[in-house]
Amino acid sequence: MAKTLEAYDKLTREIFEGSYQLEIPDYQRSCAWTTEQAGELFEDLISAMQDARVSGAANRICQQSA
Repeated sequence: MAKTLEAYDKLTREIFEGSYQLEIPDYQRSCAWTTEQAGELFEDLISAMQDARVSGAANRICQQSA
């Protein structure tokens, strides 16, 4: 039986707040990130959020999805 993949939009803050829980499948657990790589990802996320605030993109995205 084939497995299906379902995707949907989710705000970044919803991923890091509340009871939302990320689950890493067993087959991906051997792919370990270094502390430096995780730090770079975090910095990129922060930068993207700050850029969106400055440009007002965050407000336009929220209005479109409402």
